[in-house]
Amino acid sequence: MKNEKDIGKQFWARSCFISVFVIGIFFVILLKLVEIQLMDVYNYRDLAESQAMKKNIIVPKRGIIFDRKNRIMANSSIGYSIGARYIDITNPDETFRQLGKYLNTPPSEIASIFKNKRKYYIMIKENFHGIRFEKKLNRVYPYEDTGGQVLGYVGWDNKGVTGIEKLFDESLQGVQGWEQVQYDRKGRRVSVSGLNGEAKKDGGNVFLTLDVDYQAILEEEIQKAVRDNGAHHGMGVLVNPNTGEILGMASWPNFNPNNAMAFPMENQKNRVISDSFEPGSVFKIVAAAAALETGVFNRQSLIYCEGGEWELLGRTIHDTKESEWLSFEDVIVHSSNIGIGKIAQQEGDEALYQMSKNLGFGEQTGLFPGMEVQGKLNPTSEWGKISSSQVAMGHYVTTTLLQLVMAYSAIANNGLLLQPFIVRSAYSPDRELLASGEIEVIRRAMSETTASTLRDILERTVAEGTGKNAYIKGYRVAGKTGTAQKVVDGTYSKKQYVS
Repeated sequence: MKNEKDIGKQFWARSCFISVFVIGIFFVILLKLVEIQLMDVYNYRDLAESQAMKKNIIVPKRGIIFDRKNRIMANSSIGYSIGARYIDITNPDETFRQLGKYLNTPPSEIASIFKNKRKYYIMIKENFHGIRFEKKLNRVYPYEDTGGQVLGYVGWDNKGVTGIEKLFDESLQGVQGWEQVQYDRKGRRVSVSGLNGEAKKDGGNVFLTLDVDYQAILEEEIQKAVRDNGAHHGMGVLVNPNTGEILGMASWPNFNPNNAMAFPMENQKNRVISDSFEPGSVFKIVAAAAALETGVFNRQSLIYCEGGEWELLGRTIHDTKESEWLSFEDVIVHSSNIGIGKIAQQEGDEALYQMSKNLGFGEQTGLFPGMEVQGKLNPTSEWGKISSSQVAMGHYVTTTLLQLVMAYSAIANNGLLLQPFIVRSAYSPDRELLASGEIEVIRRAMSETTASTLRDILERTVAEGTGKNAYIKGYRVAGKTGTAQKVVDGTYSKKQYVS
């Protein structure tokens, strides 16, 4: 057996070992603390700051869109987003009951929205436990559906989807800013000066040539015409023929960009530039212009109109009014298919094709790049023996309403085809001028003499011809009527028309 002396020695040895071990651990910890405090202080400070710092994005205000009289057609306002996770709401029944009063929505519907993790937007002051409120910018269109198809709208990401909003999206959006924000350990924001950041740049503004008053009248008249005639849709455009400025542009049915998703996509289309159609008799003026330019006819030249029925290479062409001889002028005034068909045959394919090109058919106007169609004007190499007569009557060629209006504007403007424009000026977020609407002559489409003759003929058409419904006493009104059968499943319909 070990004596007490041996046991004491063992105890002393173990105690010394433990003491040395503890002291060693203490010195290791002490050295590490010294290293942290003196050697790695900057690394740990940066780590701590990075955990307490957050880079916040500052969203710029989207630019304003004005009409020609500087009335606001599109703006951005501060709204509030309200959202929650259902599991965070401690008293759902009471919360949804209170929210229902402000949202004018049944509590059961609100409960369903939150359960599906969807957001509901409302400006509200009261706070509810579990509900989070976030400030956001909402796009607002004060005139609601007036001009909606021209203005377009923005999506949930504040990016332009259609119209002017899309065309000038980059400049309207502005430039995001950012700020470095410091928070305390409880997540509260701490105001500290000298932190990094960059100021936001609000979007640049756009000034249009549209007039809200004209636009509203145009939309009202289109809606009335659609209703009175039982039509599927209608469209119209107001242009200053001397400058090319678009004063009004609309189609019906329309939509309200404040709530774009509530309307069918068809309503959002700007049909003035997106739809092409066979123009029918309104295209007769193109063949007439070509005939006058070539000198083959003058306004008093006589054309035999076959008593209202003409057999042309197996095709029968009819007139609504039976006539024997008509002057060149009366062919247009009374819209004779036979007369214009014979004029086109004599002037030749190339003359008709070239005048069509001169007046801008078969090419985009450039008003809304990437959003408009160019219509169809086939080269003469693809024409048949009677194609010129058919094209002269507005068949086998398609056009947008804007192309057609600009062609007629060339007649009003002494033969000059102008570039249409709808933006007076547009600015970048740095307030630099990006676009400026100016009178731009694309080309001379016809001589001044031809344009003057056609204006006289078109005035007679309204005063005593097929356009009598457009006559306004005390005003000089020039125009041409036109009706074309719609092509349905590859054949001309006998029930559907474009007029």
